[in-house]
Amino acid sequence: MNKQAKIQLATASARRSTTLSALLRIVGAFGMALALTQAAQILAAAISAHKTAGQENLIAIDTTLTLTLIALGCALVVIGTAGEILVSSSAARREENLLRRRILAARYRAHQQDFRDGAGPAHVVSLLTDNAERYTEFRLAYLGGTIGALLIPVLTLLYVSLAIDPVIGLTLLVLYPVVPLLVGGFMSIFRKRSAASQWQRAILSSKYLDAIRNLITIRLLNAGERVEENLREEGERNRGAIMRLLAGNQLVIIILDGAVSLLWISLAAILSALRYGSGAIDLAGALSVVFLTVLLIEPIAQVAGFFYVGMGGIASGKAIKKYLSAAETDTPMTAAEFTGRSGCDAANSDTATSDIAAVEISGLDFNYPGQQVLRGIELRVPAGARIALTGPSGSGKSTLLALLAGDLTAAELAINIAGRPLCELGTAGIRAQSAVVAQKTWIFGGTIADNLRIAAPNADDTQLWEALERANLAGEVRTMPGGLDSDVGERGAFLSGGQAQRLSLARAWLSGRKLWLLDEPTAQVDGTSERLLGEAIAGLPRDITIIFSTHRDALLALADQTFRLADGGLTEVKHD
Repeated sequence: MNKQAKIQLATASARRSTTLSALLRIVGAFGMALALTQAAQILAAAISAHKTAGQENLIAIDTTLTLTLIALGCALVVIGTAGEILVSSSAARREENLLRRRILAARYRAHQQDFRDGAGPAHVVSLLTDNAERYTEFRLAYLGGTIGALLIPVLTLLYVSLAIDPVIGLTLLVLYPVVPLLVGGFMSIFRKRSAASQWQRAILSSKYLDAIRNLITIRLLNAGERVEENLREEGERNRGAIMRLLAGNQLVIIILDGAVSLLWISLAAILSALRYGSGAIDLAGALSVVFLTVLLIEPIAQVAGFFYVGMGGIASGKAIKKYLSAAETDTPMTAAEFTGRSGCDAANSDTATSDIAAVEISGLDFNYPGQQVLRGIELRVPAGARIALTGPSGSGKSTLLALLAGDLTAAELAINIAGRPLCELGTAGIRAQSAVVAQKTWIFGGTIADNLRIAAPNADDTQLWEALERANLAGEVRTMPGGLDSDVGERGAFLSGGQAQRLSLARAWLSGRKLWLLDEPTAQVDGTSERLLGEAIAGLPRDITIIFSTHRDALLALADQTFRLADGGLTEVKHD
């Protein structure tokens, strides 16, 4: 089964809200039908009275009851319409917030893989904003009403068949499927335009985000005018895609709203006139059918919304499903699923604790499209060891660490962590084993304490200070005006590069994980910060296993073993 098909974006609450919206739309339509049929009775009585002036009325009605039913119908219209709006709007906002949390959670689980799959920050921002809003508007504010609108003509024509005239009701009922077939046909014609417009918006947002991120570089290179011109051209292409989509939508609306509605009303009027002329129905029945055509064209009123809300919402839902599918369907295998597979059999779970290596890699291969990065990697890291990875840029050091961290998935059967194969652990399990410190750590807006508690939400101040002491950062934080409550600025702007890296080490300590993966932790810091980081790493207890990549001699001196990656292979470097 397709993984994407397993992802359910709408919660049970959202599905209930959609059903309730459809029912409320039908309640409003019932109220309108009640008022219209009673109005037809009044009009028929008035016409009859006019034709038979001076004689006894041919059509007698209970005026009080009729007016009461009209008032009741109007009340149901108000209740149904207001209720649908309130239910759908509140549910849409609630569902949008939940969906954004899911996307963010998936982002945190798979950030490095996203970049290689083309789902960089701009794409994620688009999913969190435009796509999430479009999907929830479609699913909660539009779909329920549309389902109700599609059912209303069917229920109306069944009423006409049973209460007024079966010939009129069944004839129109047989012709009714023409409307959704026309909508579906136009949808298939204009689907490519909708997809092209969405893709163009994603490209434009990506380019704007890149320009904002690289403002300093753009200024240093005096490239402002060139970037501005590129953004202007991209914006023009986006405008063109939107205008083509709107032009197609307007054409569809004119055809369906004009031609189809006119034909539908005309057909209902002609059938009513013929049946009234033949004496099959009375005047009140004929007028009721004509009045009820307002409800028969209810689906046509949804056509504009379908092309503006429906197609965009469907496309946004597919984009979000595609993004979530890998992260949310990656679950640990059961024992029955991995028993007997190479490197992934149940015997691994029975290995004596003293013999379990923190990391064991056997025959690991990994390729990017068109490029082999790792070939036949063999590595055994005892618990508590310090292992250094060296090698030229692009040799695969970061890739190997990403595989161990679960940021990339490949060759799961070749890697064991704490005696368990990756295929048993699953993505969440892999990441629960290790703490990662990247070349440039991500600092969140807020305080020192906020950033530390990301790793341990329930940590008290004593634990936070202990983590800072371990990272050689406590003394500097104590000199800050707010201590633990000191603001770090946007993306850590108020911290130096070295302070940010040591804050990341403190987070790793608070996580309580016993495998630390450090990717060039001192690559972007000065000599003093490198020394403080080195001292912090050297002072870590031996129950923590550390694998780090580096080019710096100061860090290499901390390693128990050093391995060099080159040409896809891994060889040990003997220390003098």
